[in-house]
Formats: sequence, structure tokens, C-alpha cells
Amino acid sequence: MMDAKRMAWGAASRAVRGLFRPQGWAVIPLVCALCTGAWAQMGTAPLHSFGLGRLETGAYSPDGSVIVTAGPRGIVFWDAESLEVSRIVETPGHLILDVAFSGDGSMLATAGRGGPARVWDVATGSHIHTLRGRTETFAPVAFSADGRRILTGSLGESSGPPRGAAHVWDAETGEELVAFHEHYSRPKSVALSPDGSKALTSGSSGTFLWDTGTGEVIHKISGFHDLNVAYAPDGQLLATGLGSIARLWDPETGEMIRELSAGSRGHGSISFSPDSSRIALAGGNSVAIHDTSTGALVESYTTQTTQYIPLSVVDYSPDGSKLLTIVRDTPEAFLWKDGAVRELRGHASDAAAVALSPDGSKVLTAHLAYRGPGGVPHEGAPVPDAFANVWDVETEEKVREFKQPGGVESTAVAFTPDSSRAVIGWGQTSTWLADIETGEVLHTYPLPNAVLPRSRFVEISPDGTWLLQPYSSDRVALWNLPERRMTHVLGAVPLFPSSSMFSPDSQKVAVAIWSWHVHGEGTAYTLLWDVASGDVIRLLVVPYHQEPSWGHIRRPYPTFTPDGERVFEWGTHLPLDGPVHWLRVWETETGELIRTEDAAHLRKPVFLPDGKHVLGLYGDVVGVWELESREVVRIFEWPATKALSFALSDDAERVLVGFEDGVTRLWDMGAAWEPGPTPTPTPVPTLTPPPDFVSRTEIIDTLLGFRALPTDERFFLGDRNTDAVWDAADVFLPPQ
Repeated sequence: MMDAKRMAWGAASRAVRGLFRPQGWAVIPLVCALCTGAWAQMGTAPLHSFGLGRLETGAYSPDGSVIVTAGPRGIVFWDAESLEVSRIVETPGHLILDVAFSGDGSMLATAGRGGPARVWDVATGSHIHTLRGRTETFAPVAFSADGRRILTGSLGESSGPPRGAAHVWDAETGEELVAFHEHYSRPKSVALSPDGSKALTSGSSGTFLWDTGTGEVIHKISGFHDLNVAYAPDGQLLATGLGSIARLWDPETGEMIRELSAGSRGHGSISFSPDSSRIALAGGNSVAIHDTSTGALVESYTTQTTQYIPLSVVDYSPDGSKLLTIVRDTPEAFLWKDGAVRELRGHASDAAAVALSPDGSKVLTAHLAYRGPGGVPHEGAPVPDAFANVWDVETEEKVREFKQPGGVESTAVAFTPDSSRAVIGWGQTSTWLADIETGEVLHTYPLPNAVLPRSRFVEISPDGTWLLQPYSSDRVALWNLPERRMTHVLGAVPLFPSSSMFSPDSQKVAVAIWSWHVHGEGTAYTLLWDVASGDVIRLLVVPYHQEPSWGHIRRPYPTFTPDGERVFEWGTHLPLDGPVHWLRVWETETGELIRTEDAAHLRKPVFLPDGKHVLGLYGDVVGVWELESREVVRIFEWPATKALSFALSDDAERVLVGFEDGVTRLWDMGAAWEPGPTPTPTPVPTLTPPPDFVSRTEIIDTLLGFRALPTDERFFLGDRNTDAVWDAADVFLPPQ
């Protein structure tokens, strides 16, 4: 019987391929203003920001009472004993890459991308000076021990070809005293002698010791460039590091004194102890400490949590008893003492999923565990824990943390309608229902088979009754939340249920399906299920090939209109000559395709209550589109990072956006950035089936592996050639 059904399905699929697209559709161009890159900034900041984001740098204050870290939020001040955050100084649009304290600890110099170097008052957090020269890109930075001079590196002039330089500034007035132009690009590292009379800088053109009064070269360390550098506090030694080797030099003669090994993985930073008797080399997941007079290894520290990229910053406490280490562009900062290690907790990686509670009082964020460059950890390195945080909106403080051990990721979050419980999807393992007040996990919804991260989502119905989650790589499960029981397993579908949405009345759910053909082509469509019965109501089919050329289709993103009468579906076709983004509109009751338009590719689109605007992810930003005018009317973005997730408040007055820099930001819907003028629309060619496809209609009244479909449903399958057609049995697998 099953073989007969498979044969019938194969014949039917071959007969109807190419017939998906009815004739006479109107193709209406939708031009997205985002594509023009023309924006006018309104200059409004977010209402609130949650989390500290990734780390870039850090330093100990001279009196040892304060630790400073810096990242996308700006400057973070920590109490050095309790390791609690005491103050955050926001620096919007300015990514700080390096910091340095003055000798008395009263001032802090910062430098980075997106603006000039700045000097701050440590006691108040107020801005003192802007070190403004002919360039706006400054980093690194160093302070002289007497607090009178500041040294920065820079890249490029306001006009002309890029060229690196180092600058010496008066710390009191902010005036430039001298510039050193021997570097072809921005110096990688800089250091000042204790009295500020000499500067050590290293870049692609070499490593130089030069006079800060005249700008004249004293020594050039030949054969070595792009080094990390340090000046001993007593002024008697220079240190440089590259790869797995660090070297000590005599500043008077420029001669090398000795070499030191930094370990097999090299090092990211070097630092002298306050008495200059020891030097710390941060390498891989460890810190090696050597005696500067003999070169002998004195001690080493190793952590099991930081093995992804080398430790990037290392700094001694003023009494020499502690070491601060930071892994740049990650959430990892550690404080070492006598072989023990403490973590500065609060920084985080990508805000992969966010949710705003229905009562507007809480924010839920999920952060991906940092896995190293390219998302791949070093061989043998443990995977760090993933976590989800609950934040108080008004205070911006974390009120609850949910944590899973290494090997999983938190990639989907939601609130229940009463705002008292959190739903957290943990990678490929399970979904939690947790009480926010107590932190208790009330119920665990298992995933019996692996679910690919790109297929991970959780949805709660508007009435709070139903929870939808992937159940395996080819099925989704529907749970009754009040009864905490599974009611239906919706499948078997082809691979990768990729996104979903409940209808406004909670009676239907749309699940987008995305899969790959064995020959490399892809197909995508949306299934409408009846929530109560688990029956398939409609099959909204999207062809995986389109004229004028062939290519893959990315997963579609469906959303219901506020009245539930239509489904809007955004998707992307990827032919060889470039992507084509489209929007298809379907009638919910009949499954009829009303129209198709060329459109910007929205991800996770959500209708605003007026039914005339849609909020969604596009590229690096979150935008609001007005459907009638085809214009972008609001933009929510942040410099030097990209948006990964978003959530809309129930009253549609606020937008929460999670960013790659690890920070989640909350905006008022009326306070955003407006686009520039929309370009003249370009007509989009009508899409027609290729000539080698059979041109006749075939009615399919059964869907293998699903429940019965209405007899007016059609399904489209096919490949480029008539002899390479998918058999339906290869696409729709029978239930197990």
C-alpha cells in the first residue's frame, strides 16, 4: 500500500511541477530605502541598555581600588574587591579599544574607533578633554607615570592616503605636543617611559624608541614589527612580544638582553610588575611569569574556560599580587591571585534572542556561548556555559540568570502572557518553563532528536495556552502550557522547520519549512496547522526555482495580519546572478496566492496593530516598513555592530533589539532614525516557468505523512531537468 502511494505521489509531483505559479499575477516592485544607504540620524539614544557586551580592554587603577573594562557600552568601573560594577560611562558610537590611567589615578585616557581619544575624570566619570588631531581613529593609548603626557597611536589623515602616526599630548590642556610619523599604519602597541621623555611604539614598519620632545628616533629595533610593547616602571628595561617569544631590551643601547618563551600559542599582552622584577606574558589560556633578571619561569596560571583565542590584555595590580587578564572581543575577564582565579561577570557575547514581557517591566535575553574565531573552539577546548538573563527595565539590573552547562546554546526565549514565567530554548537539548521570581524550572520540554541551531525557535500563542517548539530536525511539537502535556507532533515534514507564528486568535499556526535537494537546489514553503486538531489546513508552496536563473531559496518567514485573514511571507531566492527578495501574500482560508512582490528580505517580520506597518530584521538593522508606500519609516541600529534579534511590546510603543556586541537596547517606537529619499522603483520582470516544465494542472488530494488536505491544494516539486524530479516520497517522510 505504501509503495503504491509513493508511486502515485511520484507521478503526481512530476505532472504538476512548473504549475505553481498561476498566470496573470501582478508583479509590484517594492524598493527598500535600506538598500540606498542614505540615512538621516535623529540623534536619539535608546531608553535603556541591558548587559555590558563584549570586552575590548581593561586596566587596574594605580591605587588598586578600581578595575576598568571597556566595550560597546563604554567604560565600566568595577570595585576591585567585590568585582561589582560601580559605574558605567556610556560612549555611544565610540568603540573603546584601549585605556590607561594617569599615575595618580585621577584621570583615564581612552582610545578606539569612531572618534578621537578622550580623557575622563575617574571620580565623577565626566569628560575632561578630547584629543582631537587630524584623524578620528586613535588606539592604542598610554599615560606617563607622572600624569603629564599621553601617547596615542592613530591611522590616517582627514584627507590623503592612510598613514600611521603616534602623538604625544599634554594631559592637562589636551594639546598635541609632538607627532611621530615613521609608521606606515596605525601602531599596534605603545608605551611611555616613566618620566614621559621617551616613547616605544611598534607597527608594520618597525619598532621604534623615540624622543617625545623632538620626535627623533633614538633606536630602531630592526627585524621586528607589529609587537606588543611595555616599558619597565623603573625605566631600565623594554619588552616586546611576538608569537611565542618575548624579548627584553636595554633602552640605552637598543641591544637585546634575553628571550623569554610565552608558550606554544603565543601571547596577547605583556606587563611588568610594579617593581620591574617580573614580567607577565599572557598566552593561550595561561599566563607565564618570568624573572626579568634571570629569565627564569617563576610561576604560571591556567584557566580551563579561556582556550579560544589568546589572552589579549594583562595588567598587574599596584601591589603586584594580582593579575587582570582579558580576552578581547569576548565576555571573558579574569582576576588572578596566588594561582586562584575569579571572573568579572557581566560581559556577554551575541544577544541571539530577546523578549519583552507583556507588562513591559522585564527583558529576557539569550546569549550565545563564545566559541572562538569563526565559531570554532580550539581543539580540546571546553565549550563555555550558555545563559539567559532576566533584566528589570527601569533599573537595567539583572534580576535572574538561567544557565546551562557547556555544549548548548540559548537561542530562543519568550515570556508567558502573565509575565511571570520565562520560556527558554536551550540549543539541541530542551526547552525550559521557569519561574522568574524563584528561578525554579517548572517544566522541561524535551527534544528527543538533534535540532539544528538554525531551526531553533519557541512560540507561545497569544492566549497563553500553547507552546510550539521544534521536536526534531523534521518535526515540531505542540504543548498545552497549562496542562504541561504534548498534544500533537506536527510532521513529518522535509528538513528544517525554521520559523513559526500563531494566528491572532491562537487557533492556527504557520510553520515555515526549508530544505535541500540532493542536487543542491532548495525548496521552501509554509504549512498552516489547526492547533486543536493538529490537521494541516493549508500548504502555502514556494517554488525553489525561479526565472531568470537558478539558485537556492533561503527559509521563508511567514506572519499573520492582525485580523488573521492573510499570511504575508518574506523569502529570498539566490540565483547565480544575485539574490532576489520577495514577498508573497496568501489568503488564510483558501490558501490562494493573492500577489507577489519584489521586496526587501525581512527576517522574523511582525505586523504592527494598524496592519499597515511591519517590523523586521533586515541586514544589520531592525526597521519598520510602511506597506502602502513601500518606504522605511523607522530604523533601529547601533554603530559598529549588527542587530541579531528583536521584540515588540504588546502596545507596539517600544522595540527591544539584541546586538552582536552583546548589548540589548530598548527604544521608543517614535524615537529612531529616518531613511533618506527612496529611489525610483525599478520594474521587476514577471516570473514564468521554464519551457521544459510540464504545463498542466494536477489536483493532489493527499499529502503523504500528513493528514488529509482539501482537494484544491496543489504542490510544486521539480528540478531543472524533466528527468531530475523529486519524488514526493523523498520529500515527505511517513510518520515513525
